[in-house]
Amino acid sequence: MTPTDRYFDSARQLLDELQSAEADNILQAAKWMADSILKDGIPHVFGSGHSRIPAKEVFIRAGTLSCLRAMEVNQDLDRFERIEGLAEALLAQYALQPNDMLIVISNSGINPLPIELALGARDLELPVVALTSLAHSTSVTSRHSSGKRLFEVVDLVIDTHVPLGDAAIALEGLSAKVGPLSTIAGVAIMDAMVIEAVAEIMARGGQPPVRISRNMPGGDENNRRFKEKYGARIPEL
Repeated sequence: MTPTDRYFDSARQLLDELQSAEADNILQAAKWMADSILKDGIPHVFGSGHSRIPAKEVFIRAGTLSCLRAMEVNQDLDRFERIEGLAEALLAQYALQPNDMLIVISNSGINPLPIELALGARDLELPVVALTSLAHSTSVTSRHSSGKRLFEVVDLVIDTHVPLGDAAIALEGLSAKVGPLSTIAGVAIMDAMVIEAVAEIMARGGQPPVRISRNMPGGDENNRRFKEKYGARIPEL
């Protein structure tokens, strides 16, 4: 079996684990997302470092919801996720409101920025969901002064089932493993959550603001409606 075969097998196993073990948690998060959208709220998604990739996956792209907003920090500031005090400024910048929700993505769940964002959103009495690796997070010490890790300060945890250290494949003669899995897990969870939220909105008689590709006939016209509705709060639209 080649290293590629082993990596694809590891990815398939991971997706199977997510489907069987996290389906209920994904559905609960999707229901909160549907609640927020039906009340004209904005579900916000945050990830720093490589965890920003799953957040970007559902932000202004075909097949997802136009009312989701990725909370982004300048890439130069991304390296400061270990420093306390930045979350307050980020929360103020994005001006979360009563019908919003927050999804925080952090594989390790130990750095101050994602932890403080979760705490700040909970102070606003918003539902907060974490995507994090419990295998990793429970094996390491928090870098936040509270001693808390992300999974300990949120309303709902979706375990990414990613192994400690993220990488999955050991190669003979190399001490470090290769083949990270956290992006695959995070993207799959976020897309599944959006799909379930769309289904939930429709089941309640709502019309989900689903984007279609601007390279499809009618794409620009479809998506322009969402800019008119959500542009004041999501200027990136």
